[in-house]
Amino acid sequence: MPSRSLIALVACLVGGPALAQAPASVEAELEAIPRRPGPARPGDRPAIPIRHIAAPTLSLGNMVGTCTRVARPGVDCLGGLAAGDGIIALIGWAPDRQPTSARKAERYRLLRLPPAARPRRVPGDRGAPVAARVALGTAVSEGTFLGVMQGYSLGMSRFEDGILLRGVKAGECFVAVVEAAGGTVSAQSDPACIDAGVSWGVETINLPMIARQGRARTPDACNRESGKTKVQAFETRVGTMAYTTDACTGVWYHSMLIGYDFSGVHFPLIKAELRQPANAACIRHLSLVTPNWSADAGPDASRPYETLQTRDVAGAEAFAQDVTAWLNRRDGSTGGFQFDGPGGRSTCMSSAGGMQLVVTQLR
Repeated sequence: MPSRSLIALVACLVGGPALAQAPASVEAELEAIPRRPGPARPGDRPAIPIRHIAAPTLSLGNMVGTCTRVARPGVDCLGGLAAGDGIIALIGWAPDRQPTSARKAERYRLLRLPPAARPRRVPGDRGAPVAARVALGTAVSEGTFLGVMQGYSLGMSRFEDGILLRGVKAGECFVAVVEAAGGTVSAQSDPACIDAGVSWGVETINLPMIARQGRARTPDACNRESGKTKVQAFETRVGTMAYTTDACTGVWYHSMLIGYDFSGVHFPLIKAELRQPANAACIRHLSLVTPNWSADAGPDASRPYETLQTRDVAGAEAFAQDVTAWLNRRDGSTGGFQFDGPGGRSTCMSSAGGMQLVVTQLR
């Protein structure tokens, strides 16, 4: 067989284009394919005839964290999942290396498998379940493929798009296809099924308190302990307390830190509320803080802690503060809350010992 160099030499001698070397990469192959029929114009890039688009992958889940991937305007992902009849379909797609394959998925289509075509295991086969391919007919969901890039490896990008499916139930199975510009449709994904053991809807729980700590300080010069902070592990008082000693009147300022166990919480939360049914009139300031919590000793008194957010609250016997946005922004990494009194020189004292953190979350 003649060598490439010989072919190139012969081509030059007969006046034809020289074949110096084969394309060095897939990108070079793509550039070598004419992109536009007809005469070339200055600045034109040759058009690739799209004859193929890679098949997508499909997974189903009710994990609330995947709601961040459902970026469609007007879609209430949390509300849809909380209604108890919704689940998220996550479509993954990556272009393949065929020169005439699409480099972008324009649209998606999700199809519900009929019972006869749902995955089943072949007797004696220990591998993945198989399913009959279904006709590309009526879809349960279809639209523009947003294609947010989720990774890049070996020169190939991977894209994902999350779609909220409503009106579904356990045991149902689905497949996905994607479409390129011009109408080229991919093969179907492998089927994905809603696990029969999936949990639907929401639950409301009272999170356990893991630690609490009271702090008292006085800035009054007439007190010999002026400027010091006393830490008491189980103190629950919040407010101000006037005192008189040696004909000098001063004020103790009492605050309280409470920590909760977030280990079993599914973020983002549907709702989170701090509640104290009575005796909370002297709580006037609420802060989200990050002390060094421990279940045994509470925050480490020797270390400063960071105050992340603070709000003023109206003094009332019953205390109820919505802290959903605070906790969702922190995604459970915070330690707890601090409660402070109104300040001033008069006595006003409440207890925060019965404070509850009630959260509503997906099951």
